[in-house]
Amino acid sequence: MSSRVSRYSKTFKELKVLKTLPGIGDIQAAKIVSQVVDPHRFETKYKYYSYCGLVRHTRISADRSYGTAKIWGNRVLKCVYKMAGHSVLNGTSQLRLYYDDLRPRGISHDNAYNAVCRKIAAISLSLWKHNKRYDERMIRAI
Repeated sequence: MSSRVSRYSKTFKELKVLKTLPGIGDIQAAKIVSQVVDPHRFETKYKYYSYCGLVRHTRISADRSYGTAKIWGNRVLKCVYKMAGHSVLNGTSQLRLYYDDLRPRGISHDNAYNAVCRKIAAISLSLWKHNKRYDERMIRAI
């Protein structure tokens, strides 16, 4: 099956663009395209994070906080970005350096890992919307 995905990925420009991102291969790019279909339906990257299930929402009423609510989102996309984040942390790309920059600031491993996953999601959405290839300079420190 992966050979078919590989063959078809050469004909779809969306897949070519997404595969330039570290941690995203043929199958992961195909999953993103099949789940999202049109990247322009998301006004902001934050709405995309929510759709992917990569955020938690604070529950506030009458100026009182009642904790956070887990957003389930799209389980396929959440898995894609979590796997991409894991792959990136095993490499030496700018995304790994972004993670390494967050850790000395007192950010826990889990929160830094989630930040990397969200960064990958934001970049993939931007690449697809603007039909541009990934460039390491897209990664900026906080």
